[in-house]
Amino acid sequence: MAIMVNSETTIDPVTGKEIKGKERMVFNYRSLNDNTHKDQYSLPGINTILKKVGHGKFYSKFDLKSGFHQVAMAPESIEWTASVVPGGLIEWLVMPFGLKNAPVIFQRKMDQCFSGTEDFIAVYIDDILVFSENEQQHAEHL
Repeated sequence: MAIMVNSETTIDPVTGKEIKGKERMVFNYRSLNDNTHKDQYSLPGINTILKKVGHGKFYSKFDLKSGFHQVAMAPESIEWTASVVPGGLIEWLVMPFGLKNAPVIFQRKMDQCFSGTEDFIAVYIDDILVFSENEQQHAEHL
């Protein structure tokens, strides 16, 4: 996920943030995000999702584990993720949490992956909802 490097650009970590009972290191990408052009791809709105799934009677929800970490960083962007950690610096080879465009980049990839299934799958970032009108149809959709 990350490699040790020597880099001229570094991001300061915030340590000790507790999420779901686990302590995690979080990186402060504020200055990087302030200098990043916004990706104009849009996330689906809640009303759009609710309208889409509202006719379903059977639902299955999936939450992807470490979704952003499934996306490789663009090679030219890796150096900008350099962070100070005990023992040196790391650069992220996969997309870390906290980058300005991470949610829309991931949404675009998910939309591409699930293209053609819009009639029975709704995707919001790393949450996938399969919806169907009856049990047999739901088994087929799964």
